[in-house]
Order: sequence, then structure tokens, then C-alpha cells
Amino acid sequence: MTPPHGSAPRTIPRWLLLLVALLGIAALGGAGAVGYAATQELSRQQSDLEAAQAELQSAKTDLASVQASVAEAQATHRQAADRLAALTRTFEAQTACVDARDADFRELDRISRLLNDNWNRTAEGSDFDKAAEARNDAINDALKGYNRAAYRRSLGQISSANSWLAKARAAEKLAAQKKTFMDGVLADVSDAATDIKSDLDELEARLDQTRVTCARTG
Repeated sequence: MTPPHGSAPRTIPRWLLLLVALLGIAALGGAGAVGYAATQELSRQQSDLEAAQAELQSAKTDLASVQASVAEAQATHRQAADRLAALTRTFEAQTACVDARDADFRELDRISRLLNDNWNRTAEGSDFDKAAEARNDAINDALKGYNRAAYRRSLGQISSANSWLAKARAAEKLAAQKKTFMDGVLADVSDAATDIKSDLDELEARLDQTRVTCARTG
């Protein structure tokens, strides 16, 4: 727009120019302040990131140390468990050996008592021994009676001969009774000896197994 002819040109007021200049300076100052604040924030975040990375690295180091300690503890535990298992096996083997030997000794003691009892069936002073003596006496009495009876008969002493004959037959009967008793005892002894022999054979097999069991403790 051109000014009217003959009139003086208009000028912008000075205060307006100053205001525009001030606003421009303020705008530039604000932009600078924002840029500075952003730079400061970025620097702080970078510092925080570096601190976090350092803390993470320290945590990783601690974790590695913990993992190593855990691995060492697990290895120690496994070794202790292995030793415990080995000791348990040894203890069980020793217990089995002791139990087997104890059972063998008790069985041997039982068989020994059976042997002793069986021996005593016919030992001196036993009923069998007494029966044997009584049988021998009865046999002698029977022989004596038969001889006396024959002698008295030869003399014609029939009554006396018959008396001695009765005594001889009574003695002979007693001898037969004692023999029956003795035969029963001997049969019992024989049966017991057979049973004892079987028990001894079984014990021998058990002793072989006990030796195998006890060898495992070595």
C-alpha cells in the first residue's frame, strides 16, 4: 500500500520493535533452556544406565559365585551321600554276617544238646545201662535156674527141680522184657542220630552261605 500523495511515510513505533526484539530473545532463550534441559536429562539417563549396567555386572558376578557355591555344596552332598550309602552297605553286610553267625552258633548249640541227650540215652547210669545190667543178671539167673533144675531132676527131686525151672523162666522173661526196652531205646537213638545227621548237613550248607555273606564285609 502506498501512502497518499503528498503525505509523510508512516513508521513503526519504537516500542513495538523493542517488544518484538524482546520476544525473539525470550524465544531463543526458551529454546536454549529446553535444549540444555534435554541434554542434562540425557546425560543423567546415560549415567543411570551405566550405573545399572555396573550393578547388573556385579549381580552376575554374585550369581556366578552363588552358583559355584551351590555346585560345590551339591558335589559335597553327593560325596557325603555316596559315603553314607557305602557305610550303609557295609553296616548291612556286617549285620547280615553277625546275624548269620549268631544263627549258626545257636543251631550248633542246639545240635550239640541233641547229640549230648542222645549219647546220654545209653550212657553209664542211664535207664538203658540199668536195663542192660538187669538183663545180664536175669540171663545169669535164668542159666543158674536151668542148671539147678536139671541137677535136681537128675537127683529125682522133681519139686525142687520145678521150682528152679520156674525161677529160670521168670528170669528169662525179665531178660526178654529188658531187651525189649533196650531195643526201643536203641531205635530212638538211631532215629535221633539220623535226624542229627540231617541237621548237621543243613548246618554245613548254612556255614558255606555264611562264609559267602561275611566275605562281602571285607
